[in-house]
Amino acid sequence: MKDWSMLIKSNITNREFCYFTRLESRHIAKKILARSPIELKGTGRGSIYEIILDPTDGRK
Repeated sequence: MKDWSMLIKSNITNREFCYFTRLESRHIAKKILARSPIELKGTGRGSIYEIILDPTDGRK
């Protein structure tokens, strides 16, 4: 998630996550995203996951 947020943007959709991680199952992607430090915004096809980075992880 850190790589995506630093390279692309600070949010991600299920479809983008599947593409980025090369997952074929949108269901598996949803489960992984649900367990990640992210905030879900929207419902259904309009869902966007906001990536929350820890500001104390040592990066500047």
